Amino acid sequence: IYAPTIIYRMALLILKGCYVPELKGFWIPHFLRERRIRTALQNLYVAVIGSRENARILLKYEPDEIGKDAATGNPLARRCFDATVRWLRRLQEFSITPEIFSDQFLKPFRVPARFILRMRDAQPSTTCLDGLVFRRSRPFYDRYFGENMLVLSIAIPQLGVASSLRCRVDYINDIDYGFCRIDGIQPLPFVNRIHPSRLRLEWMKETVSLSDFNFLKVSFQDLLEFQRSLAFENLCEIWSEQSEDLSKGRHGRRLGAVCIFGGLVRSAGGGPYMILEDPCKSGRFLTLYVTEQFLRLLNTDLVGLRNLKGRLIRVLGVVWFRYGSTRSTPEYPEVIVPEFVNDRFELIMDDLIGFVRVRDKVISDSLIVRYRETDFSSLPQPLTMENGYVTYNFSIKAKDNIVRIFLDEENFIRSLRRKTAVMKPAEAFIMPEQLLNTCKLQLNGLAERIKRDKHLLSYLLALIRHFDHEGALPSTLKELTSIVEGMPSEVSEENFRWLRDLGLLSKRRKKPARITGRGIKIAYLAIRENLMPQLKGIIRRKNIVDLLEMENETSMPASLLLQALQELENERFARCISLNGQRCELFWMCILGKKDAAIKEAISKIELWETEILGVLSKVHYALHISKILEEIKEKGLNMNYPALRFLLLRLKKQGRLIEDREHGMWFYPLENRIIDILSRNRFEVFTPEEIAEKASIPLLRINKILKILEKLKQDRKAVEILDGKWAVVLPAKEDIERKQKILKSECRRHVLNILKKYKRGLKPERLNWELIRFLISVKHRMKTGGSSQLIAAEVINEMLNMGEIVTCGKFIKLPENPLK
Repeated sequence: IYAPTIIYRMALLILKGCYVPELKGFWIPHFLRERRIRTALQNLYVAVIGSRENARILLKYEPDEIGKDAATGNPLARRCFDATVRWLRRLQEFSITPEIFSDQFLKPFRVPARFILRMRDAQPSTTCLDGLVFRRSRPFYDRYFGENMLVLSIAIPQLGVASSLRCRVDYINDIDYGFCRIDGIQPLPFVNRIHPSRLRLEWMKETVSLSDFNFLKVSFQDLLEFQRSLAFENLCEIWSEQSEDLSKGRHGRRLGAVCIFGGLVRSAGGGPYMILEDPCKSGRFLTLYVTEQFLRLLNTDLVGLRNLKGRLIRVLGVVWFRYGSTRSTPEYPEVIVPEFVNDRFELIMDDLIGFVRVRDKVISDSLIVRYRETDFSSLPQPLTMENGYVTYNFSIKAKDNIVRIFLDEENFIRSLRRKTAVMKPAEAFIMPEQLLNTCKLQLNGLAERIKRDKHLLSYLLALIRHFDHEGALPSTLKELTSIVEGMPSEVSEENFRWLRDLGLLSKRRKKPARITGRGIKIAYLAIRENLMPQLKGIIRRKNIVDLLEMENETSMPASLLLQALQELENERFARCISLNGQRCELFWMCILGKKDAAIKEAISKIELWETEILGVLSKVHYALHISKILEEIKEKGLNMNYPALRFLLLRLKKQGRLIEDREHGMWFYPLENRIIDILSRNRFEVFTPEEIAEKASIPLLRINKILKILEKLKQDRKAVEILDGKWAVVLPAKEDIERKQKILKSECRRHVLNILKKYKRGLKPERLNWELIRFLISVKHRMKTGGSSQLIAAEVINEMLNMGEIVTCGKFIKLPENPLK
């Protein structure tokens, strides 16, 4: 399906038709994505292993009949049982019919519960199995076990499945591939997990051939179907090299279908990839990710991988379940175990076995085109020819009661999947569109569901409103369920879980919850009918209205108002104001309103808001989170919400005045911008670096940093050092002359006061005038300004006398007895 190069990948997608698109407009809920399905199967496993009573309840009652306090066992088993029931309720709500839910979801989910009860009544209650350990994960810390664990993925011929086993690191030496005997275990069908009751592992020196594992063989043309199939019994927990990212907490454990298939190697060595051609020469190609284990078993490296080109190979690989995957990078099937083949006919037979296996039986005439080289009168085991059908023989000889019970349950699941109400005889895979009501899962369908449930709608609106006003949602379930006053906590908790399971609300452990973009859209569609008339009336009455006013008048969250306003703009009923060629979605007006007056009013308000924002950030020398900025602004009594603040911050960012740390939601007011803004707001004043540090809330320890910035601004002609150590913003020539005169007089006043402080009886006017002229000559030279020193000195002394800053006493001029403050 994919290739390492863009051109080749596009060619494969378009020409070969291997790409499997999702249904258009079909919202894939979060509870059906890989991680949630993996968690659901894990919950089911823990719930029934931890308590037999949980298994009985699951078998006896429908999901909507099971109460919250029905679960038994230890706290972990109870939590997992509750989560399993909730997950089944979601499937029940969105299944096409009750019969489909019962046959394709509920009954398969009951299989591990029934198996546990039957198995524990058997004697002995554990079994011993032989299997091929084909994959081992890296060690990871499991907080439930309280120690480092790893996952073994094992193909077990006696069960006809691939299962996973979690065990302590000290159980395994340095072996990551080989045949072993596993004793003291309880294998569970459907979830494909092995419970280590009294685990004992014995590594065996047997050599095995992949050709013997018929129960894992898959036709080349069917491989990618496993990416979307909802037949969870085909999936197993396996470690993926592509998915591992320890920096983001991803340990690489994924659900995948274990497959044995083969083909002709067309390309290899272009990075950790190789391209395989269908052995039946159908024109299909598949790009595979080459794992480190694959290279080790071949005793080669990526360079030596090139030697595989042109060779026939059989591989054990994994096709990852990726239905609804939001990953931007493709997840290629991974190959783990290689086995060279000399005869292409062997691979064609493997392909035929795999093709029939996933369908149980196939009309022989339909196979002739693809398998034209095959003699259908002498088919290999386990295929048989009967009444014009080629059939796969699933019978496996059971060695004990546990294996027999396991195989019975596997056959039961297989019979459910073959019900004609769900699957046509020619089909092989259970796909989402066969089971789920796509209308209910579209935006309008989810909006109608929310609209009908007043409690759910009130809760969703309360969450959006809280986010708009606080800038963040709470991080604990207790806080999230107490947002709506008067709503019982059980109702709030169920609403929260429904929104999270559908992907309208996102919540990670120890992280604040957040409303998703789809959640906003669906909430808007749920209130649209009532909101639109109100909004149109407000816009008609006023020439211009801002988002904050509309929020007050409609009592609706600003995030939803923006959705409605954008729709009105598309209908050409309203338009947002444009400032300097940029959309300003804070202000809206009727399409026929007076534009100039509206823009003037908008600019006035925006300048006020931006000044307040910069004022908050300038109080500290470090970055602030957007929620903290919002809190500080609201404490000042200014009406503000998160969407409006976010818009203003982005506007300041585009102007180059703020820096955003997108990963953490932090905003920083750079020192250079702070200094420029301080100097610009006080155009006719000068400041020392210490005074700038005080005004900009910068610690004095960083005074050297301020000096470097001032020198840089001087080089960029944005700031000027007018006097030694005194700085100001650069002004046009005319204004610069005016400022220098003002500064010159200010310095003269300060000099006069300093002189008179030294002489208590004062100085004669002639002496004072002479001292001031001498000072002026020195300062004017440094400031590079002109003007008559005599006139300036006389003017300054007269102004100071008139203002009472100095007084005459006989023949002397001195400071007054009570100097002016």
